[in-house]
Amino acid sequence: MLLKQVKLKGFSQQDQTCGCISQGLRRTETGTSNLRKHHEICKEHKAWKAGQADKQDVIDKEGKLKKAWLGSISVTRQTTPPHSRRSARKDIVKIYNEKKEALKKWFSCNKQRVSITTDIWVSQTTGFKHITDHKGRTIASVLLECLAEWRIEKVFCITVDNASANSTALRKFHSAFALVSDQAFVLDGEFLHMRCSAHIINLIVRDGMAEVDHSVAAIRNGISYFRSYTNKLRSFECKVDSGKITRGSLPLDVKTRWNSTYLMLTTATKFKVALDKMEAEDRLYNDYFCEIENGAKRIGPPQLKDWKTIDKLCQFLMIFYNSTLVASASTSLNAHKCYGEIVTIATDLIGLSSSPDPDLKSKASEMYKNFDKYWDGLKNMNMMLVVATVFDPSNKLELAKMCFEELYGADSIEYKEMYDSLIGVLRSLFKEHSARHGSRGDPGDSSSQSKEKPKDQCIEKMDLVDDCAGYRRMDFRYKQKLNEIGVREKRDELETYLRESMETRI
Repeated sequence: MLLKQVKLKGFSQQDQTCGCISQGLRRTETGTSNLRKHHEICKEHKAWKAGQADKQDVIDKEGKLKKAWLGSISVTRQTTPPHSRRSARKDIVKIYNEKKEALKKWFSCNKQRVSITTDIWVSQTTGFKHITDHKGRTIASVLLECLAEWRIEKVFCITVDNASANSTALRKFHSAFALVSDQAFVLDGEFLHMRCSAHIINLIVRDGMAEVDHSVAAIRNGISYFRSYTNKLRSFECKVDSGKITRGSLPLDVKTRWNSTYLMLTTATKFKVALDKMEAEDRLYNDYFCEIENGAKRIGPPQLKDWKTIDKLCQFLMIFYNSTLVASASTSLNAHKCYGEIVTIATDLIGLSSSPDPDLKSKASEMYKNFDKYWDGLKNMNMMLVVATVFDPSNKLELAKMCFEELYGADSIEYKEMYDSLIGVLRSLFKEHSARHGSRGDPGDSSSQSKEKPKDQCIEKMDLVDDCAGYRRMDFRYKQKLNEIGVREKRDELETYLRESMETRI
């Protein structure tokens, strides 16, 4: 506690607690007991007692200590000396353990069913949950230990990468976790294994980009040249007619992240003329590509053939880029959107397979084969992706039926199989839910209930690229049908929900 001496009219001296409006008189012979007692009950001090506001400000988005924290605290709380880094780390760990224990208690008391996502990677600097190897048995064991630690006894789906070790792990996990509780799974874990949509998209795109690595490398090397020094960037700026160029104007991709490569390529195509001028007029630019890199001449500069290849590649990447933004959203609900994105990719690839351009046609057919390998209706798709679209009040069955029609045709056998399978799963889910929790006698007007929107609904902003190539997204096409559906005959809760008119999207 900090004290400072102040002079007040009528008193010889007085001690005032810094940052507190309460004042206590003190003579030299009385000590500081009264101030110490006040310090324990002071409301302002209590607000800062744990220092949690300060300690949480210490942590940035990456979980590291901020270097600028000391300066910010000295401005906002001038009378309070800041913690040392060691004290801050100690306090942060304490806050983490308290919140972790509270969350464990919540899981234990509420017995909520959860869906979880796992990811495994090799890291030499950052540790999350240590795992000795990437074998199925080891992954299953670590997963069981983690759920036991958090007192989770009910699981719905587990989202994993498309790896054989994960398939083995979930089979072993299913056998062991079924012993934890009679209600450990839904429908006996039939739909437990959920493959990550974003990871599958990444696999499809990486296979499609393998054949054009040379053209991509030529453009990447060209951008690397300009980003290396400011004077090189200025020389490039002289060749551009569209104003000042910054380093951010020429983004360099991360080689393992295809979506960053797409953004780099789309930006580079806007500066094609300037890059061609650099090749024709700048000797240093050409000398850069004559240097030896990894035992061979550096790839580049980009030629006319490379630009044509990149233009066609970007037409494909646009399809997957928009879908990846939706499937990988982290601050909003997106399970009900994934199936629509899958169908969007499929229909766009089918459309490109009929292109008069032989290169586009060949590439689209090749990518659709990979797509079909991962997502082929009943064979390779978790039906919960389709069920999630049905549980969106603005979709219900209509979007699913529209997707089936786009993929298979309204009168096809595949359409009927998919529709019957979907209805069967919905019936099974409803039957199991009713057996466990009971069913309401009067379904009521669920439509009016669903119209009450949550006040704190989180909507994630997604920067979807413009549809300049003529692609048609399923969610946009579906909006055209919303006004054509009316309320039909009501039956039980499930039938009532499925037969009611769709809610208006916000």
